[in-house]
Parts: sequence; structure tokens; C-alpha cells
Amino acid sequence: MSSLRLIDANANRAREALRVMEDAARFELDDADLCARIKSLRHDLAGALAQFERAGMIAWRDTTGDVGTQITTTSESSRATIRDIAAASAKRLTEALRVIEEHAKLTPAASIPQPSPPGRGQGEGSFSPSPPTLEDQKPRTTAATQIKSAHTSESSEGEEERRKSPHPALSQGERVESAASIFESLRYRAYDIEKQLLLALSPSRGVFKGWRLCLLLTESLCEHHTWLDVARLALEAGADCIQLREKELTDRELLARARSLVDVANAHNAAVVINDRPDIARLSGAAGLHLGQTDMPVCDARRIVGFDTLIGVSTSCIEQAKQALRDGADICGVGPMFASATKHKPELADPDYLREYLHHDPPLPPALAISGVTEETLPQLIEAAGGRPFGVAVSSAICAARDPAQATRLLLEAIEHMKKKTTETQRHKESMS
Repeated sequence: MSSLRLIDANANRAREALRVMEDAARFELDDADLCARIKSLRHDLAGALAQFERAGMIAWRDTTGDVGTQITTTSESSRATIRDIAAASAKRLTEALRVIEEHAKLTPAASIPQPSPPGRGQGEGSFSPSPPTLEDQKPRTTAATQIKSAHTSESSEGEEERRKSPHPALSQGERVESAASIFESLRYRAYDIEKQLLLALSPSRGVFKGWRLCLLLTESLCEHHTWLDVARLALEAGADCIQLREKELTDRELLARARSLVDVANAHNAAVVINDRPDIARLSGAAGLHLGQTDMPVCDARRIVGFDTLIGVSTSCIEQAKQALRDGADICGVGPMFASATKHKPELADPDYLREYLHHDPPLPPALAISGVTEETLPQLIEAAGGRPFGVAVSSAICAARDPAQATRLLLEAIEHMKKKTTETQRHKESMS
């Protein structure tokens, strides 16, 4: 079997995988930089393969006679998420590049010029190499190439072969080494792109739908009950998430409180999110971690909490939200919506930002509208959402209430009532149009 047939099959795998990855970056993440990196790699791969195209690689293609086309596995026919699709493509890409790299060592092809740095615009299939310098004309000094050069120089046929080469200073052995090294460098670039793409495509994307009501729990705001009683009453009334926000506790106290809260929340099938502290989130077994704009990046937090922990990010404008999407955030705080007695906000995003966020294409992570959310302000948020799903994050409206359970129920009832009313209005408009 010719190595060209095998290289052709793996070239097809690599090109197809890159196109799937590029479209994920383009349409799912709206990430121009990542999209450009993948496109650059795809073009450089085409340039590296050009030598095999000239050698008649496609003539060796035999799809109907390929026994591998009939061999499939169950996992190949099903993907749960966009991330699964991208991950499978990334693995297919690096595997194919490794196979091409190894078999390029067997193929007596011409030396390939080095590809351009990632991000440079070039025509597909072309590297536009610089003219060889005096340094380029020097023979390589590795042990392997010295041996090959010695054998070649002893043969007049070898001298003739050198004169016919596009790079006469290189022996056949050196040219094969150069070809393989190009595919090796492409493979290393693919590893970096795989990391960036899969970190951005969180496993929760398209699966996690967010929370309806998240209680922002701070002990200093709990005027009529202990912090634990407020949490328990809110959970019993239907809150599906509690975010622990305590800045003044020692690490030991914070960890103990987080663990107690996780135990209570688990009994109600609810989630606990830890503010700012990935270490506490991981040690306590919390479902999530929330990061502000000045906290550590999502990618660094992932090293601590992994992918089993949801990561939320505070955003106050659409650019921050788009960056959170590219960073792989699972959920975003959207606000501040209104003025709040809990925390002074010099500038408000207002419900217009919620509208822009929820109607963005591609879809952004699930949203939690935050700051100043009460029964009185909810209608403005519902109207801005226009029927799109979102949740709310509430602090003093529940923490400072004499009856936290009743305050939680009223908020949830108001949310459901307003959403139902909005849906009915939209259906009426559609029926009249």
C-alpha cells in the first residue's frame, strides 16, 4: 500500500475536523480570534499537503475499497452537546496529523517551506517562503542527517538527486525530516487550539438552563433570623440556588459555613454557589463558583474546580458578556439592573442591558438579573425579556424580610405570573398578525 493513500485519508480527516472546530468558534462562541487561529492552521495544513497533491496523492484514493468505512462505534452516531462535537473533532485532528507526520518520514517528497505564523492572511495551499539564506545552505549537523549525507555523497546518483531538488542543499533524508517536522509543528498548534476551544465550550452549554431565584446570602443583612434559618426558609419556599457572599470570615469559618449550606441545599435539591473563592467551592462540594470582573480568569479557576463546578461571571455590558462566553462561563450575572441599598453602584446597566443580553445571537450563558430586584421592579425585567427565560438574584428582599419564606414565595409567584402574562400577550399578537 502506498503511504500516499494513507496520508490522503488522514488529510481528509484533518481538514474536516478543522472545519467543524472553526464553525464552533465562529457560530457558537462568536470568537473572531479563535476562528482566525483555526483558519490559519487549516490553510497551513493545505500548504503542507500540497507536496503530496503534486505527487498524485488523490490517485491512490479508494473509498469504495476501504474496509474502514464499514466499521463504526455507537459513540460515533450520537453527540450530547456542541462541546462533544468539538472535542471529537479536535482528537480526530491531532490523531490524523500524527499519522501524516509519521508516514511523511517514509515518503520521498520535497522539503516543505515553513508555514507563516498563526493569524497571517495567506492564500490556501501556499506558504510563500523567503529565499534561502547562506545559513539555510549549510548542511544539518544532527547525527542522523550526517549519516544520510555521507551515504548520499558517496553515490553519483545522490549528487544528481541533489541537483534536481528544489532545495539542492538538502539530501533526501533531510527533506523527509523537514516534511515530518512541519506536520509536527501543526500538531502542536492543534493542541493549543483544542485547549482554547474546549475551555470556551463549557460542558454545561446548551444543557444547564440556569436558576429561577438565587438568594445572595450575607449574614449582616439577616435582620430577623440567623443566616442558616434564612437559607433554610428560602429553600423550603422554592429558591433553587444560594450564593454565599461573606468577605469578613476567616477561611476556616467560611469553609465550615459553605459545607453546612451545601448540606442544607442538597436536602432541597438546590445549588450552592461560592463567591470569589474557587478553593472553598471545591473543598465544600458547592455546585458553583461566582467571579467578578476583577477576580481570577475563568480558565485559571477551571484548574482548581474543574468542569463539574459551574462558573458564573458578573457582567455589566454586552462586551463583558461576550468575553464571558468565550472564556467558558456557565452563567452570567446581568446588572446592576436597579439601585440597591445592599451595594452602591455608580452606574446602572438597567433592563435594556437584560433585553440586549437575552436577544443576543449566538445565545449567551443563562442570565441572573441582579441588583434592586423586588416585586415592584420585576415587571420591567419581564417586559425587557420578551418571553426569553432568565433568573433573578435577590439579597435584602429576602435576607432582611421578617418572613423570608413568604418573601421568596411572593417573588416566585410574581415571576411566574408575569411570565405567563407576557406569553399570553405574545400569542395574542401572533394570532392577530
